[in-house]
Amino acid sequence: MLIVSLLAVGCSREESIATVSSETTMAPPSSSEESIEAAPTTFPSRDQIHGIVIARVGDNEIVLLDPDTGNYKRIGVLPPGTDANSRKDLSPDFQKIATRQRVNNMYHAGWLDTNGSFTDMTPELATDDFGSNRAAKSLGFDQKNRFYWQIDEFSDSSSYPSNSKFYRVDADNPTGPHEEVTQAEAASRRNGYSSTRAADGSLNPPDCVRDAYSSLAPDTYFSVISSGGNSSPSNRGRQIVRTTTAVSAAGECVNDKETPLLPDTSQITVTQPVPSPDGSKVAFFATTGALYIVDGFGKSRPVKVLDSLPDSAMLEWL
Repeated sequence: MLIVSLLAVGCSREESIATVSSETTMAPPSSSEESIEAAPTTFPSRDQIHGIVIARVGDNEIVLLDPDTGNYKRIGVLPPGTDANSRKDLSPDFQKIATRQRVNNMYHAGWLDTNGSFTDMTPELATDDFGSNRAAKSLGFDQKNRFYWQIDEFSDSSSYPSNSKFYRVDADNPTGPHEEVTQAEAASRRNGYSSTRAADGSLNPPDCVRDAYSSLAPDTYFSVISSGGNSSPSNRGRQIVRTTTAVSAAGECVNDKETPLLPDTSQITVTQPVPSPDGSKVAFFATTGALYIVDGFGKSRPVKVLDSLPDSAMLEWL
């Protein structure tokens, strides 16, 4: 074959950064009038959100786009440090971003919230004047809003960990139990164009899925490939594929089916495919910043919903 790295997502910053209107509602952008509306004081819960959630990275805001009209409204702000490649590090409510920070000259794991406060999940880590042979890294959030991290121990003779342990905690109750878990439960693939989460909401997509941008429970993934055939998924390409994967009890893929969604004649470079809740439609960006929607089950003619929304990351369709 998804999970960003919040996200590598779609357009390069060179391709995508442009001056756009910061008006609150758009259909399509034509006015340069800037909105003075403040972000809502309380971010809506997931069951109150109906539309496509998009991070406008350049404006540090989260908007909700109506897929039928192309209009969007501001529903919140992003945690500091969020960029187009951090998508998979965001909590399910998009209000926390997994990160690590130096505390007393060593790395601690935790998250930043939207006001920039760092919640340290590894306060027990300590050092002296000569440093420490322990370090922590943040691994991200699962769909149940559980935060995962890793603590590595190093010997004096190696730059690779001699021992690693993995933990998780309910991010809504960070002072609650810190549960030790297996590496398989905690360690999502952190390199390349990897999935935000597995289709079941965990952090560990099956290896046979390869890399994809988004998933749909219980077994479906959406990827971009450079062209038809067996091309490897990447952050940009000319085709979007829907992959249905069944995994055996032994963790092996026993049924892997890919369905192309775009016409064979398509020459547009696309990125960031995200399915509707029932999988019947898929929203995606062209690298020009235009937003399209296509049928989620087979080749069809995509419909342009928005002319331009540059420097943005498609988060989720709720």
